[in-house]
Formats: sequence, structure tokens, C-alpha cells
Amino acid sequence: YKVTGVQWCALPISSLPPSTAFRLDSVVDILELLEECRQAEITLEWPEGQAWRGRRGQKLSLNARAESQDWFALEGSLELDEGARLELSAALAAARLGTGPFLELGENDYVRIDEELRQQLQSLADLADPASARLPALAVPSLAALELGGLSHDQAFLDRLEQFEEASRYAPAVPRRLQAELRDYQLEGFRWLARHARMGTGACLADDMGLGKTLQVIALMLHHRADGPHLVVCPVSVVGQWADQLQQFAPSLRPILYEGKERELKKLSNGDVVICSYGVLLRDAKKLTGAGWMVAVLDEAQAIKNPQSKTARCAYQLEARMRVTTTGTPIENRLSELWSLFAFLNPGLLGSLADFRKRYEDGGPQRSRLRALVAPFLLRRLKSQVLSELPPRTEITLSLGLDVRERALYEELRANAQRDLEEGQALDLLAHLTRLRQACCHPGLLLESHEIGRAHV
Repeated sequence: YKVTGVQWCALPISSLPPSTAFRLDSVVDILELLEECRQAEITLEWPEGQAWRGRRGQKLSLNARAESQDWFALEGSLELDEGARLELSAALAAARLGTGPFLELGENDYVRIDEELRQQLQSLADLADPASARLPALAVPSLAALELGGLSHDQAFLDRLEQFEEASRYAPAVPRRLQAELRDYQLEGFRWLARHARMGTGACLADDMGLGKTLQVIALMLHHRADGPHLVVCPVSVVGQWADQLQQFAPSLRPILYEGKERELKKLSNGDVVICSYGVLLRDAKKLTGAGWMVAVLDEAQAIKNPQSKTARCAYQLEARMRVTTTGTPIENRLSELWSLFAFLNPGLLGSLADFRKRYEDGGPQRSRLRALVAPFLLRRLKSQVLSELPPRTEITLSLGLDVRERALYEELRANAQRDLEEGQALDLLAHLTRLRQACCHPGLLLESHEIGRAHV
């Protein structure tokens, strides 16, 4: 008498004939069968050294105590039936590898857990450092949100949790010296950044291009004008733009362009904003990383998307009480780019790069847990979401004519084109059109030496 792995699930094991033979190819099916045999008190015989062991997880006990300002040590165990216990580090390691109702502890050694306990273990595994079973201090609210019945902690844990809860209610007013009126979503972004500064956690502002990320960050730096100097690292093409916008929107801040061969980082004061390129950060890493900034901003932060690059490693070493990244594309090609951003913003939150890749880059349900893990530290608004707050588009059409000499050059080119086309040289049409466009833009695009000016320059 034989049944398949699907059929046996619908049959009470105690009602089957003694000669029943099973062939099961799924480990989960085998473990389910062993569980039912155990509940039916059926004696199992195994070939020597090949016995399968199945136990049931009962309850998770956990203690969190402060190890340093940035880390909490986690100690505990998973209670099993028959009075056995599984150390917390082993339980978390097994939870990272499994997605079903069983934890694999070793060869043919499994522990069955219910869905609630599985979710708790996997969420805790996402938060804790896998090598040391430590919890980053900035993950304290996430641990508290798991509502573990067996969680105990010291006073430092409660103090840190109270600090986060107080900061979450913080809603500062717009700095009076800001020479701009923030739209509602920009006010929300500024306050979101200010709350993270109050908590001491980094934040990624990932709004769509054109929604005013720079203005929101300037408001934050102005809010902390009296707390120290600030640093902005950006592509060389926008260094001047940052200086211009600081002068326009926050004239009480002092932009300092840190560039050129003779650049020098003099004694800085509160309200100073040092602006440099990523290349300068790489070359002057020792000076910039040890300066002690209030707010350190990486603009167009996809510049550190490669965690193995020297630029990224220099950025990780910046010392700042508040770290901010601005980017319209937090992830361009690989998920490791997100890890690199958070290695700068909140070191330790996503574990080591190798562990991160192992857990998340293959997709699956782990991705949803990753989104939940980084969501408190990443704010992204699309233009479609704030369209009602944006001003109407203004279109200005300017008609510019040619002066006398420019008109003469244009007419000469047009006459040449018309003559060639009349002679049947139709293949030269695109070339003639290109020359006519160049003449309209600037005569220098056609003539190596010319004395003709440009009317609209």
C-alpha cells in the first residue's frame, strides 16, 4: 500500500495499515509526517546514524542591555519541548536561512515553530548583527515594535526608546532667517530631517528631481546654525549652485568653497558651510573626516553607490552628528547600492555587506522586511504625489532675429542648398539643414575665422 506525499497529508496517520510505504521528496513533507507520527505516539526506527530529529519551539526569551552608546547586547534563548533550550545566536542564524515552519539546526535536526514565532525570529534576525547578536541603538524602536512577550531590558533601553518617541513628536518651526516659503511637503521634509537630527540618526531624502531637496536641507542647516559647521559634498558641477542657493535662501550661513590648488580648511565657526566635490573629499580625506561637522550632506549620493570604492570609504569616515544623503535614485542597478548609502547614514543597521547580499539580493519575502527596516530613514515623494502643491508651468517663448551679416551668411547657405537640390543632389539635404541650424546658433560653428558677432549673445 503506497501513497504520495500529497495524499498522506489528508489521511490520519493512525488509521493507515501497518504496511503503508511513503515516498516523500520534500523536506517539509517529511518533517510534517514526523510531527504527526510523534503526536500519534508511533515508534520510529532508523538506520544507524541516520535518525531525523524533530522538536518544537515554544517561546522566545530575550534580554537587551546597553553595551555602548551605539550598541545593545542581546542575550536569550528559544525554549524547546522536553525542557531544552536553543541559544539565541543559533536560533537567529537558522531563522536567516529558513522561510518555512522549520528551523534547520544541523544535519537531520529541525525545530518546528509557529508562524508568529517565525516572524518574530526573522524580524529580530534582520535587526541584530549576525556575528555578535548585537542590536544597533537606532533599531531600539523596531525591536520594541515586535512586542515580544519574553523581552526584558535595562534602563538604558527605556531611555533610548523614550528619546526616539520624544523626537518623533518634534515639529520645529521654519527658521525665521530662511528667505523662502516652504510648500507643505517641503515643510514635512524639513521637520522629518530635524526629527532624525534630534534622534541622532541619518536620513536619506530621495524626492523626485525638482522638488526642492536642496532647500529642505538648507532649512535643516539653518535650524542648526548655532550647533557647529556643516559640510556639503556634491558633484563638481553643482558646487557653485550650492553656494548660490545658500546665499539666496540662507544669507546668515557662510558658504565656503573648498576647491582649487591652494585650498585650505581654516578654523571653522558655527554657521559655516564647507562645500566641496567628491574628488576633493577623496584627496583631502584626513582633513575633512576629522573636522567634526554638525550636518554632513552627500548630494547626488549615488556617487558612493559602490561600497568598495575609495570615495565611499572616505565618506563612511566622516564625523558628523547628523548625516544626510540626497538622491533621486537610491538604487540604480544593484541592491548593494542601498547598503552603501546606509553604511554612511546609519552604520551597522544593515549588517555586513556579505550578510546583506546573502539575505536580500536573491529576492523573496526578505525584500518586504528590508523595506520595513529602511523605511523610517528614507523619505521619497514623487511629483505625481505633490502635483497640487507645485506652481503651474510657465512657458516663455522668445523670438530672436539675425543681424544683417548673420542674415547674409544664412541666405548664402540657403541659396547653395536650393541650387544643389534643384540639381538633384537630394542626399545632401540633411547636411544642408545642419549647416542652416549652425548658422542660426553661431557663425563660429561654420567658419574657422570670422568677425560676425551673434545678435542674441
